[in-house]
Amino acid sequence: MKTSLHPSYYAATIAALFIALSSASAQAQSGLGIMEKLKAKVEQDLKDKVPAKDNKDNKDNKDKAPASGSVLENIPGVGGKAAASKSPVLDSGDSDKAVTITPAYKSYTGSIPPPATRTRFRDKVGQILFSKKPIDYGKEEKSEITNQFEASDEIHAMAYTLGTLKELKFGKQLTFFVYDRERAGSRDGDRGFSHTYTLEDTQFLVDKRNDGSDPATERYFDFDVAAPYAKDAFRPYIPYAFLIDLKKYLNNKSVDDSDKFRTHVLEIILQANRVPVAAGVIHYTIKPENAPKAIAMHDTHFNAELETFKLPPSKRNDPALAEKIKAAMIARGAKVHAIIFSSSDWDIVRHERTGTILRRAIPAYVVSRAEGKLCRFQEVMFTSEYVGGSFSSKVDVGGASIDGGSILCSNVK
Repeated sequence: MKTSLHPSYYAATIAALFIALSSASAQAQSGLGIMEKLKAKVEQDLKDKVPAKDNKDNKDNKDKAPASGSVLENIPGVGGKAAASKSPVLDSGDSDKAVTITPAYKSYTGSIPPPATRTRFRDKVGQILFSKKPIDYGKEEKSEITNQFEASDEIHAMAYTLGTLKELKFGKQLTFFVYDRERAGSRDGDRGFSHTYTLEDTQFLVDKRNDGSDPATERYFDFDVAAPYAKDAFRPYIPYAFLIDLKKYLNNKSVDDSDKFRTHVLEIILQANRVPVAAGVIHYTIKPENAPKAIAMHDTHFNAELETFKLPPSKRNDPALAEKIKAAMIARGAKVHAIIFSSSDWDIVRHERTGTILRRAIPAYVVSRAEGKLCRFQEVMFTSEYVGGSFSSKVDVGGASIDGGSILCSNVK
């Protein structure tokens, strides 16, 4: 038996647990519980990560484009004007002056013109090219490079970096930012689509491959932004994270359809070890008729995860206690399918000042039936009070953790 303090267990809002369990059918396809295992969200202001007020690369730029009334007019193929020979104009939101940006595009030596980036960086960054088909490094097809996409399209990307992946510390940490340039920095910022996905401990990205090639020495990094799941998919966790946030955005009833269904100007920024290393812009058109296809793309990942996802084995064999927990949850409206203990023993909870024993607590996964073959799981803390020198036989619900999601009922034994 362990002794520890658990003040946080009782601060949890019990009502929130049962709201989550009772709304299982509405959340069953979200996939968020599973992806909480895969991704760590970065909750920092993009201003600290991306924009900078100075751009040394612009000091010697002699070919300055005039400021325009629309930020779209200087992007080739958008707004009715071509600007292939001129740098785009950026109003970054942190200056009253429009600033001409010369895209950093030094590591790619091919003849494909880059899509323009808009953010001002403190240092030069590489360029990201986009295509509706996978990009083959060294064999890039000019006709297939584009920055015009619809929500139903696959989006494949290639980042051309200014240093090797080892030099840029790709093996330390990697973050993907996607945010709406038309909404960023304005009062309407929460109406635009944004996405952040962080991978920690990314040494596997620079380890030698089975064929002996060494990605640490390479100056490019290929990835998918949006693509359906496939068993042989390349880095499938990256598009899955993007599609999860896209589905949440499309299903967000607080966002007007006029904000959802339009052409979003999305800047995609790749950071290695929290330093920007490459960036690019895509024009992403969402329509009522193509939005379901993006959601269907998400669901291919979600369903693939469901096929293999399982909770860890129960750490405690205690049928009597499991029955008490089950009864407590059923009394609150849960359709309990199984109880799986996530700890082998009770923790003793003491008063912070006096050390007096107050109660004991033990966590367990409560698996409840949702729709069809789907179940929902939530890790819950259960307690019994210490009264008159012994612990009560009654089991109470002490609170819920954030660890929850969807699972196939058949994968729960």
